[in-house]
Amino acid sequence: LSIRRQRQMCIRDSFIHMLTVDDFRFSAPISLRWSDLDEFGHVNNAIYSTYLEEGRIAYFKNGIPWNWRVEKFLLARVEINFKRELKMEHDSYIYMRCSSFGKSSFVFDYLIVDKVRNIEIANARSVQVFIDTETGVPQALSTDIKQRFINFEGEGNITDSNASKD
Repeated sequence: LSIRRQRQMCIRDSFIHMLTVDDFRFSAPISLRWSDLDEFGHVNNAIYSTYLEEGRIAYFKNGIPWNWRVEKFLLARVEINFKRELKMEHDSYIYMRCSSFGKSSFVFDYLIVDKVRNIEIANARSVQVFIDTETGVPQALSTDIKQRFINFEGEGNITDSNASKD
């Protein structure tokens, strides 16, 4: 990787790492399964993507109203930073928030924590792209969808990268 790209990655990781559970309005417990563990007795790194997916489902069921039949999105990118191991005996929770909008995309930030030990296990970021259900082509986020995110996350808590372009 180029020096510039490495610096960008460090800055991005630092931003996510600076977040605490107080920066999030939504959280859900993570149900660890025996099959999540590897031979070392901790959660296999690949399983964290499943935890993020389950977090997104819970966010849309319990956070903001979402019509799954009409309002569809694709996962475009996932970035996970592993900080500590997660074991079956840990009381793990996922915290997540919508942090920004693009023209057709929205970004989620995540923290996975052990609440008993009060430590960060991992942090992550994902980019979702809203699509037209008939064509599968990216579609601009409607004002209504943006407003639902803002109503849940709070005014001023989401960056709209297209606000100055409208």
